[in-house]
Formats: sequence, structure tokens, C-alpha cells
Amino acid sequence: MDAANASVLCGKLRRLDCRSLHIGGGEPFLDIEGLVGLIGAIRKSGINLEYIETNAAWITGDDARDRSILADIAGAGGDCVMVSADPFHIEFIPFWKPKKLL
Repeated sequence: MDAANASVLCGKLRRLDCRSLHIGGGEPFLDIEGLVGLIGAIRKSGINLEYIETNAAWITGDDARDRSILADIAGAGGDCVMVSADPFHIEFIPFWKPKKLL
């Protein structure tokens, strides 16, 4: 979702009295630019962003790269990340990725 569509959607949600939400999957961190735009639209609309959920599939183990992505998300206003690691995801996402993110 691009930032313009996110703004329209957030405006509609706010008019419906939506006060908070979270961003979940698919995996939102697979499109960092889109995620930053969505966070900005949510913040601008006055809706509280509770958290962004991730299964950590995007973690590479390159600490500088991974920290840079988290800094970009935090800079946009995404200040809470929930890491999901469950039996379904562990089948597809190596456990070292969510562990590394934590």
C-alpha cells in the first residue's frame, strides 16, 4: 500500500472512530518503504499504532543492515515491534532469525 492510499484509509478509519491498530502480516517488513509510509499515515491521522508484528523473515544477520531498518521504522514512529515465533512460522523461518531480532 502506498502512502497516499494509506492516508485515505486511515482518514476513513479515524472517521469511524478507530483509535488504535496494529500492523500484521503478511510480513510488513518485506516492504520497508511501504511500511514507513503506512506508519506515517497512521501517526498523521491520530490513530495510535500499538505495534508492528513480524516473524523476522527479513533478518539477515548483518547487524548494521538490520539495525538500520529498525532505526528507519522507529524514526517513522514505529516504536513497538512484536516478534512472532510459533510452530507454524518455525517450519518456514529459521529460529535464529526471531531470536536475533529479540
